[in-house]
Amino acid sequence: MNIYIYMSASNLETIYDVSALIAQRLKPFSDGEFVRDCLPAIACIVCPEKKSLFENIRLSRRTITRRIEELSANVKSTLQERATQFSVSVLLFGFR
Repeated sequence: MNIYIYMSASNLETIYDVSALIAQRLKPFSDGEFVRDCLPAIACIVCPEKKSLFENIRLSRRTITRRIEELSANVKSTLQERATQFSVSVLLFGFR
């Protein structure tokens, strides 16, 4: 059974950005849950009227794993696509 959850574009972008940062810094995927716990605390101080927006951001280990896999697949397909456009130049050097 598939359950579809509405997510705003900004929430989705936030999840991808946090996932990319976690992957780039080689942090455990469970750090997303820590970040998720910190966001409402920060929002209470910075913009209390938008605290509920921060509470709806999904950063579970499973979500972070899926997003990093999607980012990885995107990088792989982009590299494969661009590799077909490489021009190959072979330089032959004379060896003695």
